[in-house]
Amino acid sequence: MFLQQLTVGPLDVNCYLIADEITKEAICIDPGGNVDDILDILNSNSLKLKYIINTHGHFDHIGGNGALREKTGAILAIHTHDAVLLKDAVSHAAFFGITSKNSPQPDMLLKENDILKIQHRNITCIKEFQLRIFNRWGEMVFETNDADFQWSGKDNIGHVQNNGFD
Repeated sequence: MFLQQLTVGPLDVNCYLIADEITKEAICIDPGGNVDDILDILNSNSLKLKYIINTHGHFDHIGGNGALREKTGAILAIHTHDAVLLKDAVSHAAFFGITSKNSPQPDMLLKENDILKIQHRNITCIKEFQLRIFNRWGEMVFETNDADFQWSGKDNIGHVQNNGFD
C-alpha cells in the first residue's frame, strides 16, 4: 500500500494519498490546497486518482476539491451531513481573513458504514483495500479493512494512526 502525507492549504491541514501499488488506484483525503503538489505525487508515482474524500466540509479541508476533480476526473465524496458546507467555503474562510474557493457539489454522499474500495486482481487471489466510514463526534473517520490505519479531520487536523501495517 502507498501512503503519503502532505501539509496543504492556508491552515496547513494534513492531506493523505493512499493507493494500491498494483492497480495504481488512489484516494486523496482532505485536499485543502496545494493541488499542484498533490498532482506531482500522483504523476511521479503513476497513480490514478479514483476518489477525493473530505473528512468534513470546512474550507481548509476542501480548498483543492474543484481543481483536483477537474484535473483527474476523480469522484468527490463527503458525508451526507457535511455536503451543505461545500458551497459556503468562501464565506467561512473570509470570517478568518482567508480566501478560498467553494467546492463543486459531491458526486457521492457517504454515510456511516459505507465502504470504498481500490483493489487489484491476479490469477491466484483478490486483494482489497477498503475504507469504512463512520461518524465520531461530528466528523467522519475512515478506517482500513484491517483497522491498522484511521484518518479523520478532528480539530481541523487530519491524523493517521499506524499500528504497524505496511
